[in-house]
Amino acid sequence: MFQPDGLRRLFSLPMEELADTAGDGHAVVGAHISQVWQALGNLASFELRLRLVNEFLLHQAALSVAANGISKVISHVVRASGRSDMGELAHQAGLSVRHFTRLFLQQTGVSPKRFARIVRFQAALENKALSARKSWTEIAVDLGYYDQMHMIHDFEQLAGASPKQMLAHLETVFVEPISRFDQMQLTRPVSRMQG
Repeated sequence: MFQPDGLRRLFSLPMEELADTAGDGHAVVGAHISQVWQALGNLASFELRLRLVNEFLLHQAALSVAANGISKVISHVVRASGRSDMGELAHQAGLSVRHFTRLFLQQTGVSPKRFARIVRFQAALENKALSARKSWTEIAVDLGYYDQMHMIHDFEQLAGASPKQMLAHLETVFVEPISRFDQMQLTRPVSRMQG
């Protein structure tokens, strides 16, 4: 799984300069990404393309910067679904809030507070996708929103849509993979325990 600080660690990039921008891969990452792109176009199957990308990323990982205290905080925020007190995390990292915020921004391109909002937003979508019967109000409470309107406000700010609209959009985008997954589940042989 690609980690939120993975791009910086893999390619030593200044994330605060890249956040909310679009750029050519060659200009941002370097010539080797253009070589990978060219090689991908020459491969005949998805499996071969996947293998090439995995090999490229594993090579980069071997050369990458090691995880540090901020990387550990990032993992904690993701595991906590965005419900984290940044002041407490800065204290645990042995840093002032200001220095912690500066390092976090350098490694991820966003402030710790914004990162936590994005993680919580993603957790809300994932919760609803996995538990269709769960109400948005229940999800808002589970994820520590003040109320459902606070969650809706986050959705509108981060995605430009309400939770229902966002989920409907994702279902439209991913209808084919969801259908394939459902079909795989239906055709999967049932194993029987012998005893």
